[in-house]
Amino acid sequence: MSYQLTLTDFDWLKKISAAADADRALGGVPLGVAARLTGFQLVTWISQSGMTISRMGRDALARTGPLAPI
Repeated sequence: MSYQLTLTDFDWLKKISAAADADRALGGVPLGVAARLTGFQLVTWISQSGMTISRMGRDALARTGPLAPI
């Protein structure tokens, strides 16, 4: 497992955030992405319905912008 987040990881984090905002489950997150996001505590599992973004995940998205280093 890689210990660095990729742009793909952040794309999935945005999708998970949008799904949580719409109050719907998002499935189909690739296992490697899910492992990295949960390893960094950016998302949490919600039983079998999928994942939701954590406070740390929302903070990470707020810090990443067009000029913010990743």
